[in-house]
Amino acid sequence: MRSFFVAGAALMLLGCYAPPADVERQQALKAYDRCLHSAARTLDDHRSEASAIAAVVVKKCSGERAITAAMLNDLPQEITAATTIVLDERNRDSK
Repeated sequence: MRSFFVAGAALMLLGCYAPPADVERQQALKAYDRCLHSAARTLDDHRSEASAIAAVVVKKCSGERAITAAMLNDLPQEITAATTIVLDERNRDSK
């Protein structure tokens, strides 16, 4: 009976454990997101089309993107996400 509870506790702990690959993937995605936000703040002139800025932002973060390339293989989706980030940063600046 005791081994049943030990086994159950071990399974619960394993369920809370994030394998290193998942942790590394999350860290890589966070680094890429931070790069996109930083580049958007730096490169946006607040006059150009946001999608044009977004394309440059994505290129500027190509090093971070390379790390997450296996997860982010859809460039049009990236441009859309980066455009949203540019617009979010513009809204922050206007407040």
